[in-house]
Amino acid sequence: MTVEISQAIDLTAIDGVLDKYGLEQRALIPSLLAIQNIYNYLPTGALQRVSERMKIPSIQVYQVASFYKAFSL
Repeated sequence: MTVEISQAIDLTAIDGVLDKYGLEQRALIPSLLAIQNIYNYLPTGALQRVSERMKIPSIQVYQVASFYKAFSL
């Protein structure tokens, strides 16, 4: 899945969150919450970075982000 990143995101900030919470699948929701706290929503590029680093299919990351009302896309 190729996603065009239209907004500028700081990959070091995303990587910092992932390093803090870990790369296990159980860290997905806390990581997404922390990323949302940085941007006030979940940028597409951030979801893609989470998918790449956590080795979770991007569709699964998006499904989690779109399922929970706490997340804003």
